[in-house]
Amino acid sequence: MSLLAGVGLCACASATPGTPAASAAPAASAAPAASAAPAALAASAAVAQPSASAQTKQLPSPPAAPPQELEADCAAARVPRVRDAIERDVRFFADPALDGRAPASAGDETTRAAIAQRLACLGLAPAADDGGYQQAFTVPSGATANVLGVLAGQDPEVGQEIVLVMAHHDHLGAGHLGANDNASGLAAMLAVAKAAAASGPRKRTLAFVAFGAEEQGLLGSAHYLAQPPAALPLGRTVQVVNLDMIGSYSSRRRVYVFGAHAGQRATALLRELDDAYPRTRFALGGHSVRGDHHGFHALGIPYAFFWTPDGRCYHRRCDTAARVDYAPLADIAALASALVLRLADEPPSVTAPAPAAGG
Repeated sequence: MSLLAGVGLCACASATPGTPAASAAPAASAAPAASAAPAALAASAAVAQPSASAQTKQLPSPPAAPPQELEADCAAARVPRVRDAIERDVRFFADPALDGRAPASAGDETTRAAIAQRLACLGLAPAADDGGYQQAFTVPSGATANVLGVLAGQDPEVGQEIVLVMAHHDHLGAGHLGANDNASGLAAMLAVAKAAAASGPRKRTLAFVAFGAEEQGLLGSAHYLAQPPAALPLGRTVQVVNLDMIGSYSSRRRVYVFGAHAGQRATALLRELDDAYPRTRFALGGHSVRGDHHGFHALGIPYAFFWTPDGRCYHRRCDTAARVDYAPLADIAALASALVLRLADEPPSVTAPAPAAGG
């Protein structure tokens, strides 16, 4: 992808449909995408030292073997090609039977159960305070939950530092199926989790969180920030990576990575990864004031927010699985996987800005 740096950008007073409100758009890259994603890369890369006072709950072990009723979902987790697995997941989460996964709906319940099952199949440990995968909360329409799983870090020095990968699992319901928004990001998050689980132990802890009720005002991430799980203290969270609406690459033939500014370790790593992902054009920088990363950013935690514009079908009934750009989506997921694995293994001497929040 030979990166195009230094493209001039304007401040935006308001967002256009399908565009996150931003103080500036990012600078851009080159060379579009087309087929199945390359394998995720593993190497070394950076983040911040934990607060000495932060306390971390011992993570429970993942299930020794998934129960029988998870067999079909475990088979889905073993689909070998990244593109095929991602398309299968998008089509599942955007199926009309789930009717857009509105919070507290039957489709929402099915979605959350499927995510929890997949995390268990991949061998991620549950991280909710009740020992399960779901962090329950309520919204005006009823009960819903964030879904979270963890791969514990193994390094004695930085193993308790957390790189958090997120995507929201909800959409609007009532015939709005939300394939791009955000079955695409959810499928990519599961692909990153699969790559991380398959790659073996990492230095830092990797947390994967599917937030609920994002469309109702970032309610799931707000609940998480107000009541962080004991296993995942905010004071040890050193980087977040948000995957939201990344299935409409053909709109502008690039993926934007908001928050990836000069001086951020994630930015340097993405530039290093540029040549390894020649099919994907990306743009770095800019600020997004919408999305589940926003509350973490307000606490001083660095973020990288992957997003593709969708001015045609954003929050409309035409946002269906048939319109998702699957090959570029798989490439974006592979790029995000490579970034996450590099962040997980960055040496302790190379650090990102320390979070302002305590644990």
